[in-house]
Amino acid sequence: MPIRDSEVSVFLSTVFGGIDPVAHEHLAARLERRRLGCGEQLWRAGEAASGMAFVIRGRLIVTVVEADGDLRIAGEIGRGQAVGLAELVGRRARVGTVTAVRPTELLFFSGEEFEALVAIAPAFVMPLMRSLATRLSDALRGEQGFCAPETIALVPLDASVPGWAIAEALAKRLERFGSVHLLDAARVDSFHGPGAARSPLRGDDDTLRRWLDARDDAHDTDLYLADARDDPWTRRCLERADRILLIASAGSTPRVQEVERLTDLDGPVPNQAHRELIVVHPRNASLPTGTRHLLAGRAVERLHHLRLDHDGDLGRLARRLKNRGVGLVLSGGAARGMVHIGVIRALTEAGVPIDAVGGASAGGGVGVLFAAEFSPDEMVEGVIEAWVKSRVFKRVRIPIVSLLDTDAVREGIVKFLGERDLEDMWRDCFVVSSNLTRGRLEVIDRGPAWHAMLCTSAIPGLLPPVLRGGDVLVDGGLLDNMPVGVMLRRNPGRVIASDVGDAGGGITADPGLLVCPPNHALTIERINPFNHDTEVPWIGTTLMAAVTCGSRMRDPGLLDQLLVYLRPNCDGLPNLDFDNPAPLVDAGYRAAAEAINAGALDSVLAGA
Repeated sequence: MPIRDSEVSVFLSTVFGGIDPVAHEHLAARLERRRLGCGEQLWRAGEAASGMAFVIRGRLIVTVVEADGDLRIAGEIGRGQAVGLAELVGRRARVGTVTAVRPTELLFFSGEEFEALVAIAPAFVMPLMRSLATRLSDALRGEQGFCAPETIALVPLDASVPGWAIAEALAKRLERFGSVHLLDAARVDSFHGPGAARSPLRGDDDTLRRWLDARDDAHDTDLYLADARDDPWTRRCLERADRILLIASAGSTPRVQEVERLTDLDGPVPNQAHRELIVVHPRNASLPTGTRHLLAGRAVERLHHLRLDHDGDLGRLARRLKNRGVGLVLSGGAARGMVHIGVIRALTEAGVPIDAVGGASAGGGVGVLFAAEFSPDEMVEGVIEAWVKSRVFKRVRIPIVSLLDTDAVREGIVKFLGERDLEDMWRDCFVVSSNLTRGRLEVIDRGPAWHAMLCTSAIPGLLPPVLRGGDVLVDGGLLDNMPVGVMLRRNPGRVIASDVGDAGGGITADPGLLVCPPNHALTIERINPFNHDTEVPWIGTTLMAAVTCGSRMRDPGLLDQLLVYLRPNCDGLPNLDFDNPAPLVDAGYRAAAEAINAGALDSVLAGA
């Protein structure tokens, strides 16, 4: 559909409200109007930068090829945003390939016209530079995450899915974030006559498409409920989507359905929008089960569990879709990880909706217990079961792979947690681990929960590494003790971080010593009841401090993106003493309660 002059005028006034009328007229006269179909490329990586483009309707993605050959989505460009400015200003070749996620209307501006306009109206550049600076900052941190969708396709995977009930309930919750328009085939037919929604797709003169465009422009979010089969209406829904939500019933066949294949790159609707899976559960479901079978073979980026009669599930889904979710990130800190339990107690008592949880080391373990719906008291019990009753710190072994043996820890975790998987949690849950085989941070969000807890807390040298697909994994705190960046990529929105890592390592020694005494002298000293123990760090304390001191937060600049940064007072609280949890839990509770009482979480509690 051609872009009307009035649309151009409104668009330019919105984006460049500060430029003078002469520059406004110059810009409007020189913009080339383009339309890209679903999956069509604007330009490819390596091409010369001949201009830039503004998105007036639709969505673009920027993809780059990694060193290992994998294709990565480097960013999304939505309505009102520009693409191509960096290469144009820097006179560089295109860094990434830009593709239309769905039919997209563009205003293209050539390099020559750009330079001419800058010469007569320098103020024109400032809004663009601000947008570019924000995106470059995000790119340097790798925090682009998910852009909030404007059009969402809901795709039932079988006839048993209560599609309309889900769409209607979701629309009601999304209204908290702006106007919402919900359409299914029946509603379209009520406006345009029987069979209109499923009429054959046509070209640019498609009256129905123009009608749908107008409604998309008039609302903040548009929900399209597709049919559970391949037909023209389902293809229309998929073609228009910024986000595709596949909906399956819990316990349904895990086989990939034909309707899912429509958006394959070689399919009839090559939409590259983010795909997510909603699993609908019975009203009385206590915990999800068997989700791994539904995920197998499906290329989905996020998972949502939903009980229709559970308001918390619907609210969580709506918030995550609109980048308004609340994520909780928990740092490593060994026994001090129990401080996080107090933080969680204060947050839940205040009614803070926590939509996702993730962490490193001890924080990762506490996060898993929270995601598994254990109460704070039960979480303390679980930690005691794994780390105290197992007597792990007394199980010294011949140091071939580690000083200590964690077989009893594993047995304690399995005894308490069972064999449930991370994907069988109502909330999104992840832990991080340090992959020594590949030299990278590993984000674990699937598979047995007990295995994930061991992966994230295996202090190198002290505890045995964990093996996963041939890779050697150790404590996540080694590479990122506060995985805020991971949370922002998975769940852009509001993040609460609880940090109990040692600010400076946290260990001390006798100030009169230049080197540690030999091991045999220390051994004799400790078995002689009349000797005073020389203050030297135990090997476990040293290894623990090396992990947390080496990587407290990968990027301190991420602190600016946090809703709340909690730094509970852990002075005098031990790192490796799990026997006395009460002071640890109390320290976390006090820190979170102070933040709540100070109003730091008022926007969340108000439902914003």
